[in-house]
Amino acid sequence: MESTQQSRFSLYLARTRSELPHAPQEKFVELVKTGLSIPAIFRFHAAEIAPLTEDQALDTLAAFETFEEVERHQAHLLREIKAQNQLTPELEEKILSCHQLSLLEDIYLPFKLKGRTTATLAKEAGLAAFADWIWSVGHGLVDANDASIESKAAEFVKADTSYADATSVVNGALNILVERIAENAELRGLVRTTLLKKSKLRSEKGPKAKEKSKFQRFFNYREPIGSLKKESASQRYLLLRKGWAANELVLSFERAEEGILTEAFENFACTKKDSISAEILARAARLALNGNVFTGIEHDAHKMLKEQAEDNLIGFFARSLRKRLLQPAFGKKTVLGIDPGIEGKSACLALIDPDGKPLVHSDFPLDNEEAWNKFRPDFEASLEKIQISAVVVLHGSKGKLARRRFESLLKDKGIAVPVIMVYEQATTIYSTSSVAKEELPEQEPGVRRAIFGARLLQDPIRELVKVDPKFLATGAFQFEIQSGKMGKALYRTIQNCVAKVGVDLNQGSRSILAYLPGFDHNVAKAVIAHRKNRGNFTKFEELKAIPEVTEKAYLAALPFLKIDGAANPLGELPSEDPRGPYKVFEYGISNAALAEAPVGTQVPGIITNITSFGVFVDVGLEQDGLIHVSEFSDGNNLLDELSVGDEFRVWIQGVNQEKNQLSLSTKSPEERAKRRPPRGGQRRGPPRGDGEARPPRRGPRRPPRE
Repeated sequence: MESTQQSRFSLYLARTRSELPHAPQEKFVELVKTGLSIPAIFRFHAAEIAPLTEDQALDTLAAFETFEEVERHQAHLLREIKAQNQLTPELEEKILSCHQLSLLEDIYLPFKLKGRTTATLAKEAGLAAFADWIWSVGHGLVDANDASIESKAAEFVKADTSYADATSVVNGALNILVERIAENAELRGLVRTTLLKKSKLRSEKGPKAKEKSKFQRFFNYREPIGSLKKESASQRYLLLRKGWAANELVLSFERAEEGILTEAFENFACTKKDSISAEILARAARLALNGNVFTGIEHDAHKMLKEQAEDNLIGFFARSLRKRLLQPAFGKKTVLGIDPGIEGKSACLALIDPDGKPLVHSDFPLDNEEAWNKFRPDFEASLEKIQISAVVVLHGSKGKLARRRFESLLKDKGIAVPVIMVYEQATTIYSTSSVAKEELPEQEPGVRRAIFGARLLQDPIRELVKVDPKFLATGAFQFEIQSGKMGKALYRTIQNCVAKVGVDLNQGSRSILAYLPGFDHNVAKAVIAHRKNRGNFTKFEELKAIPEVTEKAYLAALPFLKIDGAANPLGELPSEDPRGPYKVFEYGISNAALAEAPVGTQVPGIITNITSFGVFVDVGLEQDGLIHVSEFSDGNNLLDELSVGDEFRVWIQGVNQEKNQLSLSTKSPEERAKRRPPRGGQRRGPPRGDGEARPPRRGPRRPPRE
């Protein structure tokens, strides 16, 4: 990074990211600009960028991209204003010292080319001079010389135009004055600061609200903007926008300190309060504030909140994906995959070898007891011919039934092999994808799912990279976020994880090779073709014989490649897998009926779904249980901490057999008892002096539980 730009970036960091040391951030950006990949920087230059974490480094890179956008915008504004011959040294310094895009737009507003507004029409009719006179009189710059506003306006009347009388001339000048006041950057900045720090978003019932609307809890709702900027509010704000777009909600901002702002606008518009211009200038000030500035700043506030919410969710999706990609691998072992299918359909099984190659596959009956009993002897006989290390069952509507049947079968045969549930929503996406059709062209989707599930256990990252990243971002609003920004974040996450684990050059699929630093799908395809035509690689230098692998691509990918029996010229990858050893999850309850749930006890479980209203957990019973958001301990943020597939200890709170529901909690019975309100209704305050009980004290309005 050139020194002048580096010094400007340092200043930008001081103003926007003061909580982190500047030197490692600047060094990180400098290394990125040399062409080094982020994984390479963390492997070879970790000491130089310490103590930055990977997330902080990515945030720094995003900050630098914003900084570059600010600089481009500054240069654009300077060119535009200079072309109008209105650029002064003071204005240039003001632009160069501003590092917020919204504030730069405020500065540029008076110079921005506009369409034909009421103010421009008035200027074209020659009323600018009249507006200037009103302004000058209101600021004591000229003497009115006993003239009145109306008599002065008569001098600008033009017959056969829209300004054929004094009243229309005054209104035309008023429009010019409103625009002048509304374009003042300092006033706009004051409104912006007040709105963002002190205002609340108000949500009310919209004209097209449904009788049983999912937005009903927002029909009379208020929340401070500061609260909506938090990560925990991201889904809530986007849900409010969704209701707004459907006309089921009406959103508006409560205008905080409107009186103070009005006074500030009026003081700017007129400094000589006893002048004949005072009334019209005060009117222009109020119109500028309420009709122009508030509206524009409120639009900007919605834009800011939307971008903030999307950035927060993208960060959550990236963290969640990283967790899934870096799950411990079961390893190179023979595995049987089971796709339980859906109601009324046959299930599928597939046996794969330690390298993930399919050996045999078959349909089989699952939910029909008689058919299962006929199938079972043949399957038991086949188990005597093969040695499997695990049975993988995909989670689904019949997943628990499949788990019970195979656990019972293996137990009866005395085979100590774990039956492992896989909770991966991308399985179905993979089974119909172009990658799956290319890998397994002759197999049906059910067989592909069984194979994918078994391979997923062997090595999660090897299989997940085969799925389009947009389907790996699981959660609310995943398809409503700007796809380019989301795709970039997820791609970086996958690439970093692939680099952490490393890729075997002779076994890596085209999908995983494409995520290596320096590689892409074309390079990966060429590597696979070379491997197919000439056999396995024996040394890394053989990559250079492939035309698509440039010297730059070779050097970028080399630190993260492995070949059994060959030494990497740059040094071997860490010998220990960063994902750690695989550990089979053990349920505290084994295939028990719902009625047998041990209410009041804490048990281990696995998260199977996360929704806006709570988290579903499989604790080993025939039915998943729900932890409602109200049952999470204070400070436990779903977005920050939990992902599908996470192991999670929960308390069994209750069972509703009639509705087939299991209630769970993160709170112990003792903790819940402390929070339970006393009998006899809501506690009231101490009695008044006359013996009458006080009404209950109301705390601040809290966000609705979703």
